[in-house]
Amino acid sequence: MREVGDKGVGLVANRGIKMGQVVLAENPVMLVNFQPANQPLGEILNQFKKLNQKQKSEYLKLGHHARGGVNRILAIFSSNCVSVRLTEDEDDWRGIYCKFSKTNHSCAPNCVVNFSTKDREMKLVASRNIEKGEEIVINYLDPYRGKKHLLRFDRMRALKNLWHFTCICEICNLTGQKLARNETIKMNIHNLESKQAQFMNMGNTQNAKNSLTLELAILDLMGKLGSEMTREVPDCLMRCYQFGRVLQIHGVRMTQNMENFRRSAMDIAVKLGESYVRRCKEREEEVDRFIAHATKTLVEERKNRVMDVVILWETEMTI
Repeated sequence: MREVGDKGVGLVANRGIKMGQVVLAENPVMLVNFQPANQPLGEILNQFKKLNQKQKSEYLKLGHHARGGVNRILAIFSSNCVSVRLTEDEDDWRGIYCKFSKTNHSCAPNCVVNFSTKDREMKLVASRNIEKGEEIVINYLDPYRGKKHLLRFDRMRALKNLWHFTCICEICNLTGQKLARNETIKMNIHNLESKQAQFMNMGNTQNAKNSLTLELAILDLMGKLGSEMTREVPDCLMRCYQFGRVLQIHGVRMTQNMENFRRSAMDIAVKLGESYVRRCKEREEEVDRFIAHATKTLVEERKNRVMDVVILWETEMTI
């Protein structure tokens, strides 16, 4: 850790780091269930009391944005806690990681965050090669897919409202034609996603074709944005895999091997870390369930059509 210009303290690489290498591993110093029934604010204070002196000292050094009358310990937790929910069905668990809290934001990060299922250990994993002396940065904002944080104005507003700073990363500092190109690509992604929403009935072959065509176009645009979208590429590839599998059960002959999309997604996920691998496996299970259901539906529809033809033939024979 060291001073990094106007940002204050940050993490800086003391050696060259390859994509996929773990940059930081840390267990939570506090882990709180924020379901209302668990009285989370009282639990924060109770857990703080149980920390040893060194842990308390590290905790109290963390930056925070306290309003008048707000307990300092609660304000620090609010400013620095990280959601550690592993699934959407899980309770709202939030943790404090003192070293990780020194990691600054960039809209073009060089690391991604992973959490283990066993003890919520947090691991920062390099999402691209990092040079010695380069600052370690993550994207504070949630993945952009389906969100409104793609454009610079929206990102800056969200970061200002949630973390009280103005982003000065390489993407937010773009000007002129470079900024216009970056914003245009992101608007195109948003427009393709909006158009794709019209074709979500996968029982229709043309809908599946349109969805795959649009997803491939989104994948291409993500590639043009580089490190801004690295964390979202595996899920995009898995969506391509899903739409392709749907077309296959409809009997459409594919020019590409759909399995390659799944393999590529998993290859990238393995480099990004266990959270991304877990998500890819979940997506694969979702696809398998969807395909099984769709196949069953198609078989039943074909049986019904055959029965309709038989009934019509028998009716005509009796006339």
